[in-house]
Formats: sequence, C-alpha cells, structure tokens
Amino acid sequence: MLTLASIVFSVKAHAQSPSVVTDVAPIHSLVAQVMQGVGKPVLLIPAKVSPHGHALKVSQMRALTQADIVFWVGEALTPWLEKALDRLPEDAEAVELLDVDGLNLLTYDTDEKEGDDHDEHDDHHHGHDHAGLDPHIWLDPANAKVLIDAIANTLAQRDEANAERYKTNAKTAKDTLEKLLTDTHSATKTIKDKRYIVYHDGYRYFEAQFGLGRAVTIADGHAAKPGAKRLIAIRKTVAELSPHCIFSESQFETRPVQSLLRGTDAVEAQLDPMGQSIEPGPRLYETLIRNLTNTFTRCLK
Repeated sequence: MLTLASIVFSVKAHAQSPSVVTDVAPIHSLVAQVMQGVGKPVLLIPAKVSPHGHALKVSQMRALTQADIVFWVGEALTPWLEKALDRLPEDAEAVELLDVDGLNLLTYDTDEKEGDDHDEHDDHHHGHDHAGLDPHIWLDPANAKVLIDAIANTLAQRDEANAERYKTNAKTAKDTLEKLLTDTHSATKTIKDKRYIVYHDGYRYFEAQFGLGRAVTIADGHAAKPGAKRLIAIRKTVAELSPHCIFSESQFETRPVQSLLRGTDAVEAQLDPMGQSIEPGPRLYETLIRNLTNTFTRCLK
C-alpha cells in the first residue's frame, strides 16, 4: 500500500535523478533497465535510423545540451556524435562504452574486404578506418553484463540517493542476461556448421559468442554500398559454399541481396540488430537477442 511518505520519496527521487541520454536503442534499453523506478533515459537515435550516419535534429541537440550523463558506444559507431558532445554542460559526463574495462572487443578482418572497389561506391566512412574496431558490442550478452555494471556504477556515483536502486536493478538485469546467454547457446547449438551471408558486417560479437559460421558479408561494418567488384567476388563465394541463408536488414537496400539469391537454393531472411521492430525500453534488449536467435535458427535449420 502506498503511503504519503513513500509517494513523496518516489517523486523526490525521480526529480533528483540525473538527465540521461543514450545513443542507440540497445544501449538505451540497458540503461533503462538500470534506471527503472528512478527515471527514464532519452533515446537520441531512433532504431530505424542507421547510427553510422545521422544528422541531429534541434530537439535531439537540445536533449544533449541538457544532459547530465550521456552513454554512447563511441566514435567507432557514431563518429559524427563526438563533435556534438563538445556542447555538453561543463559538469556533464560522456561515457564512451567501448572504453569500459572487461569487454570482449573484436576487430574487422581485412582479408574479407578483398574485391572492394572504393572508386565505384560512396567511400565516406566518416574519417575512420572500417578495418579497425567493431563497435557492435551489445550483440554479445556477456558484453551487455559488463556494460550494465559500468552504467550502474556511473549512475550511482552521480546520484547517490538512488545508488542502491541502481545496483539492485543491475543485479536483476544481469540475472536476465545470464539466462539469455544460456538459452541462446542452447538454441544455436544445432546451426554452428551452417554457412550464411549477411548484408551488414555487424554480427561478429553474436557469432563469436555463439559459434556461428558466417561465410562472408556484402557490405562492410558501416554498411557502405558494395561496388561491382565486391559483388562479383561474393557471387563466387556463394557458388563455392552454397550458403543456406542470405540475411538482409530493413534499413539497407535489398537489391544486392536479391541479385545474390538468383540461381541459388539460399533463403532470404531479415535480421534486426538495432531493435527497429521493438518498442524502445527495458525489454528491448532481451527481445532483440531472442529475435535474432529465432531468425538465425529458423532460416539455417
């Protein structure tokens, strides 16, 4: 039963909670889990928008300039955001999650990029090398557990009045993630020897954690449109390996996928690594991973 004192305490705690902004929907979901019962973070980049290139609206810039804490993956995912963070208030804190200790970090393979013809497609990778660090860290739930701790510690230091709530929420979130790891390992154990192609080179963390055997990607980690030479090289791979599935993403054009499907027995399916089809909030992250798992297993079986 709610008492007047508990209502006053809840309102007071919420009023004193920091203003928090996050970059992409999966990170927003992790932060929202830690902040449950205290406050709600602001999602800067809608899930339907590719984070690799985005122009901030006036309302989004306003949210940044009013933030106490910004959780963002880092320059490797959203290089355009780094300059905008210079406009944060002096006492605000920007937490670059790629710098968090304890993460399993992966890099892009340079050998998979043979056949790229940079002169034939749009080659602005926003000033950084796509052969470097893979920023899609959230696609490994073990990494998500590390991020949950970092998020909770940052919030607790900034907002001591709600520190215990953040820590309690973090424990609950990590318990859910541990079960998610167990369930996903069990679901994917029968598809480890299946070969497939993805449009966007953004699944290394999921593949490494669960032992999946991707054949090749159509575009690089920043989803730059593949050129003719690259598509020719991929068609050769398709002919040699006969992949079971070719995976597309709704935010990227499907013509390269359609052209690769012609004359093969491969099946097309659509992956959603950002949670485009899911309501933003605490439940998005778990739903995202389970949806990815279901898409992989249904197509590859």
